[in-house]
Amino acid sequence: MSKNLWFFGGIVSLSVSMSAALHTARATESDDFSTRAALQKRGDAAPFLNKIIHQQLEGATNAFNASSVSCENPNAEWFFIRLLQLRLISVADVPSAILSPVSQVEAWMASTPKESEGLFVSGVNNLWTTHPWRSYLGEAPMIAPDFEAYGVRPVFSESIFAKLTNTWDDPDHGSLTLPTWKQFSSYVVPSLNLGGSVVGLDKIGHFFWDGQRQYLGSIGDKRSILDAMADSEDDESKVFGRGDGIWYYTTAGIYSYADLAANFVGMLFWYRLFHGSKPYLVCEADAHGAKKLTAGAEFKIEDYVSDLWDQGTNCSTYRDKVAAQILPQIQALGFTCPVVPKSCEKFASLPLSDHYLNPECLNSAAQAGITPAKQAEGKPWTFEALDSALPIK
Repeated sequence: MSKNLWFFGGIVSLSVSMSAALHTARATESDDFSTRAALQKRGDAAPFLNKIIHQQLEGATNAFNASSVSCENPNAEWFFIRLLQLRLISVADVPSAILSPVSQVEAWMASTPKESEGLFVSGVNNLWTTHPWRSYLGEAPMIAPDFEAYGVRPVFSESIFAKLTNTWDDPDHGSLTLPTWKQFSSYVVPSLNLGGSVVGLDKIGHFFWDGQRQYLGSIGDKRSILDAMADSEDDESKVFGRGDGIWYYTTAGIYSYADLAANFVGMLFWYRLFHGSKPYLVCEADAHGAKKLTAGAEFKIEDYVSDLWDQGTNCSTYRDKVAAQILPQIQALGFTCPVVPKSCEKFASLPLSDHYLNPECLNSAAQAGITPAKQAEGKPWTFEALDSALPIK
């Protein structure tokens, strides 16, 4: 490994570690109940999201091929991930990440055409105009968003979070942000119709950001997939989820299995950039015989999104006093969780589902004889095995 590429690999690892810390600065939650009826009248966000990702994959590929790094270099994958990371995820912009840890794609998708005029479009905030990697990023504008065509912003007073009180007066009630829920009600994110599923906008960030963290945490540190997934589970139970231990006073008191489900398949997306039965990128010789990255399989978010991302199907769990505030609100809206009884059971047969599916759903499925898929002879799950077990549709 060359010294320069070793340094680059260190930058990636540092960026991922920093993103984990910065992501904790502001946890967001979604309400997939009060927005449900309105979303039935909205279009599907999947075609729009696919266009964004296609554009950013193409831009990162062009930037890679314009660099001095060969796609045959053993570090090519790391280099490309860094280029795509700058386009999809805001961790390159540390000042912005502290204030808003959403992925760049989330911010774009939540915008109306007018609002998008003020957003940066190159993948790097203006504060980073001198960033050493900026020369690899083009200035091609993104596809113009139209949030109101596919999304709904929840009304906080009508949401499942409306009865939650502030943190410091009564920490057991939980807090979405500090110092009160209502003051920062904008942190309750919009919901989308994505591939026919009701999905909180935060799941897009989980898919790209936390999926990348899990993938790099596995291949970079040569750990098992379960060990890398354990990092996300730990985050969900402590830093920006349930609030175990020292995090008790700073979180919403909510453990989201839908977040973990998006993390899980997001990890597979990053693997499939260069690997698997249908990689998104391949290293091929051009007309002059030079090896270049070229487009392979077509990315479709529909290959990943499912009702596992829907917190009305893959139900969250709550600290006791938080549950006492939220569950009656869900009932007042005319829902149970799951919204459709037993609708989550079909997911119990997926690999490692006991790490991202609500436990009550797992128990109910087990009584019906549905259990998580196992590897032959008790072998651990590998990315290659997951790619086969969860094929691109």
